[in-house]
Amino acid sequence: MQQKACRVQNGAAIMEYGGALMMFVCFLLIPLIDIGMIPIRHFFAAGTINDLGYRMGHCKKRSDAYTMLTSEAWWKHSLNTFGVNINNASLTLIACAQSGEKATFSQSQTLPPQWLPNGTKGPCIYSVNLNTIVKMNPIYLGKVGLPGFNTPITFDITSRSSWENLGCDPNTLQYYINE
Repeated sequence: MQQKACRVQNGAAIMEYGGALMMFVCFLLIPLIDIGMIPIRHFFAAGTINDLGYRMGHCKKRSDAYTMLTSEAWWKHSLNTFGVNINNASLTLIACAQSGEKATFSQSQTLPPQWLPNGTKGPCIYSVNLNTIVKMNPIYLGKVGLPGFNTPITFDITSRSSWENLGCDPNTLQYYINE
């Protein structure tokens, strides 16, 4: 009597395991890690921009705050290292009167006398508003895809901080908020 040779079925699925693991990593794990990094980058960017806005609100003169925005590069460099690109950053001064009236002043505008601390609309509350447009890149960039998966996501991040220095320059008798 001859015995018929049988094949053993142990390990027969090992070939499918590699392909299934590759599909899991490429189509589920990497996109989930990619999407999971967006909130972390957003919190990091918002914290950095809030810190910069707070520092601008404590400048001696308003022109110093605008100079800080253009000359200091630590915040753009640290965000760029983390995968966050700053496209546009603008700084404005917002004055809120007691009556609820609000006025926004850009860098080239000086505050009219009625909006100054001793003006007719005063006392006012002044705040520095830093508005940035940021792009957060995913880990893997592609040509076609959904934002966050293969293309950057764009966010507006705004920071508002109270303007602290309401004093006058003793030499020019101008308010520091107008210099």
